[in-house]
Amino acid sequence: MVEPRANSTVTPSSINRQALKHANEDKEFFSFCPPDVQPNTRIIALCGINDFQNNASPEADGWFLSDFFLFHHLLQHSHTFHASNQLWFTCVEPRALVTKYGEYVHGSRSGDCRVVLDAKKLEQIESSQTIRVIPAKDLLERFLATLRSETQIAVRENQQVLVFIFGHGEAESFGVSIGGEGPSDRALQLTEKKLHEAIHPNVDLTLVMTSCFSGGWLVKPYTDSRLSVVKRLNVSGTAAAGDEQESRAWASSASRGRAGGSIYAAAVLNALVQPAEIHREGVDESEAMSCLTYINLRCAVHQAYKESDPFYGIHGVSFAAGDDMWESEWRTRSGFPLLDYQKKWEELLQVSPNQPAFDSVPTLGFAGSIGKGFYNVVRAKARAYADSFPGADNLAPNLPLHYSVRQLLQGAQFSENKLMSINDSLDYRLSALQLATQYTTFLELAFPDAVSFDVEKWALQADNQRLELFRKVKRYNLNQKIFDRPIGDQGWRYPKPDQYLAIALIESSLIYEDICERIDQIKTVKLGAQRFLAKMPIAEKIMGNQKVMKKQDKFVQTWGKLTTRLRSLSPQKGSRKPLPLSP
Repeated sequence: MVEPRANSTVTPSSINRQALKHANEDKEFFSFCPPDVQPNTRIIALCGINDFQNNASPEADGWFLSDFFLFHHLLQHSHTFHASNQLWFTCVEPRALVTKYGEYVHGSRSGDCRVVLDAKKLEQIESSQTIRVIPAKDLLERFLATLRSETQIAVRENQQVLVFIFGHGEAESFGVSIGGEGPSDRALQLTEKKLHEAIHPNVDLTLVMTSCFSGGWLVKPYTDSRLSVVKRLNVSGTAAAGDEQESRAWASSASRGRAGGSIYAAAVLNALVQPAEIHREGVDESEAMSCLTYINLRCAVHQAYKESDPFYGIHGVSFAAGDDMWESEWRTRSGFPLLDYQKKWEELLQVSPNQPAFDSVPTLGFAGSIGKGFYNVVRAKARAYADSFPGADNLAPNLPLHYSVRQLLQGAQFSENKLMSINDSLDYRLSALQLATQYTTFLELAFPDAVSFDVEKWALQADNQRLELFRKVKRYNLNQKIFDRPIGDQGWRYPKPDQYLAIALIESSLIYEDICERIDQIKTVKLGAQRFLAKMPIAEKIMGNQKVMKKQDKFVQTWGKLTTRLRSLSPQKGSRKPLPLSP
């Protein structure tokens, strides 16, 4: 739970009754605040977690249920708020969960933590008559049928629709495991195609999802448009590459699926170090970036990000207006105010930090021992990575991670530190692949997603001329730093994103000079996007971290010494002695 800022409040007069929408209505973005809800909104929620082998335990995947019941509480009918209709689908009985597991809580160990389901809450939950318990094998079909009918009614009645989906998801395909009578990874999948087919084409719909790849709430507004199976950025590849709106759109979309683990940290690091200043001072960048103080700064930034990221420890919602990305990214709030959300949150029973039952908190990045829930999340990422044509096991950058991935998929157990390290490496690599796909989308290249493309197969089939061009383009990619270096515990640099982007450009039939021009466009937009990201709440919190500030000061001192030394070593015209005249 992020504490509200004292100077960031929402007042009734600030709630505009007109929904002022941005032009880029199909953007997706992280939000730490609950979404905007109109009084006549139709709400449909789905939690895909089953209780096979105690999978619904708070120590396993029960954190999805904590999300589910938290939002059910926040949006329940009251005298100040009444949705047009609410339907909350699950395959596990709330009463059975309480009997078996006691209580479910929401929040972080270090912050505000509240009970969202226990024996006392049961009566209120059951009396709402909005929970629908469906047999696990029928859950997906019942949800889709309901979504189909609800969106049709919403269009007819000119109402908005808000859809929540809680469950294990895949990084790229948007496949979410729903119900099933066995392990989650064998359950039926809610895919983007199925969602696309169920939703009325003219509905004003917002999708909010939490999956193992999202750090906050991933919010995807869809207004008067069909869902696209291959989602494109709402930017033009031919427009001015430095335009701020493009940077905002790219940054918002590129941070999907916890890519923020790399993107936010890189944005902050660049803001702190300012490589352009290094170039102006005449310091060799490789020397500056390899010094110990820079390495320490990178590690401090990464650690601060982990402490700030909801996936690592906050795992809560914010009611501070300054964190409200709903308004900054889509439209002015015109429904349920953040202050009312705060009031609803405070109605929940607070859990004391030293309370024994707190050991079962279903957060993912808590300070204590890692439970089955986090293990399942990392294992899901490992499966997604293994299926993404990650490259040969015997490549030097792949050796340590690929061995760990194989062990993890075979059921091996790891220490907490090792599991966190594997998680960081997988985050970096999966997000880099997604970013590579976003780049090809930005350039309007008709090319498969990075996760479904086999670089090695292409290399085996390419002729010598294409391979030579491939080497040139890949080198240009690396020189332009299109993909940031891994930081912290993210492991070795991943070669596939640079390779994939080079191949995508080559297969577009562009000549080398045009390819370089496209890469330059990406770099310009990327720099603008990082400037935008560096101004966001998470980034500001990282830059305000005391350890980060100390490491930054040490790096600046080292940088100053480097520039002084290099200037003293370089020849100066004014200090040269005249050559003696020949006799």
